[in-house]
Amino acid sequence: MRGYQILAIFGLASWPLKAVANDSPITLSYDAPWECPNRDQFWRQLRARSTRLSEPSAGAPAIAIDARISGSYSHYSGHLRLLESNNSVVERDVAGPNCVDVSAALALITAVTLDSAPVNSPPDSSVTARQKKAEKRFAVGPVAGIHKAVAPSVVPTIGLSVTYHDRTLFGSPEFRLEGLFAERKWQGVQGVFEGGDARFLWFAARAAACPLQAQVASVTIGPCAIIELGALEGEGRTPVGTRSETGWWFAPGALLNWSVQAEPVWLRLAAGAVRPVIRDTFQFKPKPEVFQPPSLGLTAEFEVVWAFK
Repeated sequence: MRGYQILAIFGLASWPLKAVANDSPITLSYDAPWECPNRDQFWRQLRARSTRLSEPSAGAPAIAIDARISGSYSHYSGHLRLLESNNSVVERDVAGPNCVDVSAALALITAVTLDSAPVNSPPDSSVTARQKKAEKRFAVGPVAGIHKAVAPSVVPTIGLSVTYHDRTLFGSPEFRLEGLFAERKWQGVQGVFEGGDARFLWFAARAAACPLQAQVASVTIGPCAIIELGALEGEGRTPVGTRSETGWWFAPGALLNWSVQAEPVWLRLAAGAVRPVIRDTFQFKPKPEVFQPPSLGLTAEFEVVWAFK
């Protein structure tokens, strides 16, 4: 029975073992005479000496370890072969009169070789995440444009805008609030009423929502829905006297928005049309009629703003 036990122990110890410890990308094949430390003892020595094995990294490349001890009695030889995932091979040799010492030395040089091998960290996904992360910005600046629905002819407009821009993974929506002002004077009211002058004063808040904009690099383009809410005042002056009337202004509409967002200065162009809902008539008494807002009026604007977080 004792002979069979020795043969069984010898067979188990000398069989090339392969295992993956703790989900590590490092595999071990170990072969040694029966009187030498077995594979588990060698692995424990290796883990105790190697920082790379005691603190495994998910980004470490796969390495196959082949450790073999040969010889008997007063002379033992150890051979180490490391095969990395890029097919590079590292080999080391050690010898001594005691198998336990040779096994310990082989574990030591294996640990030193493992720890000195370069570890390729996985790509830093955090940089990509920061680049794709939603970017929220506010912007404030002057805006100038034209409006064709608040006076008998095209009127220049000026104002101030505040923009909230939210660049997401799927688009570049904007929400904007503008305060606008326009004034137009008619002298002589040629062809209408030769004996008087007319003046139109318009001021309104314009809210714009642009949820479907697309952005490529620093260029943004897309449609915007707008609503204008304010007042339109008409004043007539004749030799008899001066009289003015003020009416509410409410006009929804749409714009095509285009901008270049070069931090911290943004440039924006937009053009579209509004449809006045309230269309008061302005006229000299008893006649003639001077102006009534059209059912559809063109508008355009140019904006330079400063952006900040």
